[in-house]
Formats: sequence, C-alpha cells, structure tokens
Amino acid sequence: MHPHAHHFDCHGVRYYVHNGHFYREHPTFGFELVHRPANLVLTALPFACVSLHLGGIDYWYGNGVWFQKRGSGFLVIESPVVRTNEVFVPALPVGAVAVNLGGVTYYNFSETWFLPSQGGYVIVGSPEDDVMIQDAYIVTKLPAGSKRVVINNRLYWYGGDTWFEPVNGGYAIVEEPYR
Repeated sequence: MHPHAHHFDCHGVRYYVHNGHFYREHPTFGFELVHRPANLVLTALPFACVSLHLGGIDYWYGNGVWFQKRGSGFLVIESPVVRTNEVFVPALPVGAVAVNLGGVTYYNFSETWFLPSQGGYVIVGSPEDDVMIQDAYIVTKLPAGSKRVVINNRLYWYGGDTWFEPVNGGYAIVEEPYR
C-alpha cells in the first residue's frame, strides 16, 4: 500500500483510501480495490483536502473524494452537483483522464469533471448533460497504472477510477462492466 494512503476502520474492517480509490486487505492478493463503504464517516480528513463553500453548504475535496461534516467526523459523499465554474482547484487528482468532447478537453476523475482555467482547473457539471458523442467518451491515452481486465471474454482497462473498453483510435469510457 502507498505510504501516503489514509487508513480507517469501518464496521470492523480496515480500509485505505489513496487517490480517490478505496482498498481493503485481501488474504491472498495483498490489497483489493473496493467500492467505498456506505455511510462512511472518517474522524480526520486525508492530507491536502481543500475546504469549499457551495450553495450555502461546506464541503471538503481531496484527490477525487468529497466530504461533508457529520458530527465529529467527515462523511464521504458523491460529488455534489456543480453547474457553475465556481470551484477552483490548483491541480488535477493523480489519475485524472483527459476527455475531448466537441473540441473541448475535459478531465475526469471519480465522476468529477474539470476544465482548465487560469493556473488550475474548475470543477464543472458532467458534460454528458451537454455533449454526447456516439453515446461514448473516447480517450486516446489510458491513465498511468491502468490494469488490463477480462470480463465475460471482453477486454477492459481499469484506471483512474474509470472503466475503458478498446475502440478504434482509443478507449471508450464505459459503465462498470460487472454491475
């Protein structure tokens, strides 16, 4: 496990979070990638989280994970709906994927979308609400460290908290194939 991974216990199981990905120990493989536990509350925020105030609500964001204050801890939440370019971050999370849609380059990480802006990036709403290209987003380069996965005899790649399927000229971003 990466030395900067934040660990926590939830329902008697030790979990780790690093770069927006959640892991737990596996007796054979060392660590396995898992979905975040439901209603997960951390007692402390991971390193380098930024505080954001959106629509009258306080949030914290760090490397692909969103939090809201709950009691004496911080609840891990889905990305809040952001329809304006009001949230600025100085750098993209590690593993963010460039996606070109309609001539505009967006960056995606863990269902959070970014656009370049004066020395950093702004978080925007999902471009799928505005731009759809043949029902798939196509990228030409996979995130660093992507893993090859075969499910039901079909080849996929998993990286940056995103699933990809090879297509002519690149990789289509697809839904999780085993749902």
